[in-house]
Amino acid sequence: MILGFAYFVASSQALKNALFEAFLAMTFLILPAVSIKIFTTFACHNFDDATSFLKSDYSINCKDPAHNFYSLYATGMILVYPIGIPLMYFVLLWRKRDLLEAGQTVKEESMSEEKALKLALEERKMNEIEDPTLKALSFLYGSYEPKFWWFEVFETLRKLALTGFLVFLAPGTAAQVLFSLIMCFFALVAYRDRRPFVSEFTDKFNNAAQLQLFFTLLGALAMKVNLDNENLQNKGYFDMILTGVQFVPTLIATIVNLVKAKRLTTTEIDTLLRESRQARSDKSGLDFGNVDLDDGGVELSAVGSSTQGSQRSTAPPSHIHRASSFNKFKGKKKGFKSKESETLANREERSLSKEAAGLGGEVVSKHEKIQRIMEEGVREAGDEKDPEADQNWEKVYDDATGFYYYQHKISGMSTWEIPEELEGKKA
Repeated sequence: MILGFAYFVASSQALKNALFEAFLAMTFLILPAVSIKIFTTFACHNFDDATSFLKSDYSINCKDPAHNFYSLYATGMILVYPIGIPLMYFVLLWRKRDLLEAGQTVKEESMSEEKALKLALEERKMNEIEDPTLKALSFLYGSYEPKFWWFEVFETLRKLALTGFLVFLAPGTAAQVLFSLIMCFFALVAYRDRRPFVSEFTDKFNNAAQLQLFFTLLGALAMKVNLDNENLQNKGYFDMILTGVQFVPTLIATIVNLVKAKRLTTTEIDTLLRESRQARSDKSGLDFGNVDLDDGGVELSAVGSSTQGSQRSTAPPSHIHRASSFNKFKGKKKGFKSKESETLANREERSLSKEAAGLGGEVVSKHEKIQRIMEEGVREAGDEKDPEADQNWEKVYDDATGFYYYQHKISGMSTWEIPEELEGKKA
């Protein structure tokens, strides 16, 4: 009531959306507990002497007029909670189904499922911006793919079936557990077949949870038929299996998804590095296409270097060759080489070849080749005679290592070694 009053007196649409989301969250939280309480009102135990008492409280006589009144009241509450709330969810979502579905089903006919999902999610997000009332329902559909906008209604009914509805079906018997097992099995098949969640991790984790629930109910059925009372040894095995069922499926799903997420992250990082290298190459007008960048032998400016106006955001070169470059600075401290950095530095020296150099047949390192390609690009632009060429290099202090590196103001490239222009000037 308080939320309803606040909703109608709220002046801004954003506040109304927040209040409505809070209302939906409240109904979601209280629905299972209230529904069970309502259904237990009708669960009476009939005795041979024609008496009947409430199973949840044997002090209450089911034939008492007061209980008959509460039974009538509970009947009305069934229409409000177990039936009314899921129906409200469905009506609210049905009215916005076209905006929520965002044409995902149609898109899948002409493109891959992954691309169709991505486009549909973007379109749904745009629909939320254009229709503020749609965002208030995100509590119900936000976790699901656009074409499964209705799945929260299915999930709500599944929970009610496994909790409240079972009160009416032979309570406390093996038949009740068997009915739960059947419903759990069909729900498991539905989730595995539809895969309704946007996140693949959530889909797999939910499948593991459904399997866990299925095996738990299977164990409950075995206990109901006294399968665990054959002997003490079998009872011990049975307890071990039930304990394992509670943890193993979820643990396996978590490990598998974490490993997969790590692989995806590594792939994404590699892709970003390649794209950033290509972007820097395009920006500087130099061709690095014939240079092998996969071996870590080229030092470029850090990812994310950008220029706005007269300000430049830079970072030191890749740390791979820092250790090998420290000793080349005149008057600098010697850095400690790690085994990995020594290996990479030696690999760079071994990678020298006349064919790879391509600059007059002389043997040069990959780094020197990049430097010379840059110089060739400058000369082609008519800048080779610039007497102030040495001013194109900027000396920058790196707080992380305590050393200086050199940043080229035009191309954006950076290096730990002293550029040839500056060495010639000092000489």
